[in-house]
Amino acid sequence: MQFRIVSESTFEGRNLVAPVPVVRRVLDFAELADRSPARLGPIFTACLEEFLSVLEANGGGGEDSPNYSAPDFRDDETFRIGHVVAAIALALQRAAGAEVSYAAFDGGADGTPGHQEIAYEHRGGEFGAGAGRIAIVAVIELLKNLNTSEDAEPLVQVSADYARQLVSAIRARWLDMTTAALVREAVKRGIPWRRVSPEARFVQLGQGCHQKIIHESVIHRTPSDSAWMSRNKAVTNRLLAEVGLPVAR
Repeated sequence: MQFRIVSESTFEGRNLVAPVPVVRRVLDFAELADRSPARLGPIFTACLEEFLSVLEANGGGGEDSPNYSAPDFRDDETFRIGHVVAAIALALQRAAGAEVSYAAFDGGADGTPGHQEIAYEHRGGEFGAGAGRIAIVAVIELLKNLNTSEDAEPLVQVSADYARQLVSAIRARWLDMTTAALVREAVKRGIPWRRVSPEARFVQLGQGCHQKIIHESVIHRTPSDSAWMSRNKAVTNRLLAEVGLPVAR
């Protein structure tokens, strides 16, 4: 089963779409567009509930999560597949350490049958957009259980293992603790930021002549010898002690 991404846009900072940075996508769900997750069968809902529960247990939940969670998709028939994609995209980012919660849904996107528009908060530009693409693939994988005649229990376990694999993979691509802390403070101060590359932990803070590119706690103007010395604990300890600063003995 395949879904089609009709259009995709990434918005940084406050914008005309939402008060927070968001990824907006129009998705073509074809014949599944009008069906709620609750009406896709007990095996699918059991697998989806377990999948989301694993994400939430790994940091994908929280007080600021959207107003829908794993049990809601089983009980509430007003939800659509687009809601599921947005929920997974947010949960994956939260599991990686990003503080995101905003999501919006439009079931009548552009007036075309089968199209749904979702918008979800992101942190890190391409990282957030990538989380949404992973969410689409995850939903496709879960939907493979729609017409199966197998026992539900092993399929539920497979869904849980799949969720754990995604958490491990996306955490490996998120920011290290130092850079993430700097980014959180930048957000609090209204400083725009973006990941220079989704594969590397380089982050740009600010824009134009005020921009700074950092890697962990090192900015692009830090001399290379200083960077190497800071990574050597013995050298750093001795240099700090020589200028009278307290150090470990």
